[in-house]
Amino acid sequence: MTVLADELLAAAAANRSNLTTLVRDEVDAAIMTRLGLVPAQKLEEAQAEAARLQKELVRLQSASSPAAAGKPAAKKTAAGKPAAKKAAPRKTAKSSTPRAAVSTRTKPADT
Repeated sequence: MTVLADELLAAAAANRSNLTTLVRDEVDAAIMTRLGLVPAQKLEEAQAEAARLQKELVRLQSASSPAAAGKPAAKKTAAGKPAAKKAAPRKTAKSSTPRAAVSTRTKPADT
């Protein structure tokens, strides 16, 4: 009978430990989600991907630079498109009386 009791106590302790781990993981995930945080593993994966993409960008830029330097740049022409007309400037009516200058400075109180 003591063997059965010992097994029952061991199972209860294991269940308590597993439940505690489960609750901690869920609380941590909820807090991280609420605060907008990501797990360290996902952050490391994203940083590795960014580094890989930066290397690829540098490689592509260096590969395209010599090819572009050897060829003259082709100019784009607007074949068949009429030139855009410029709008005529509008005439504004000027008032015959000049506007007074407005000052935003305050005058001292003792004058």
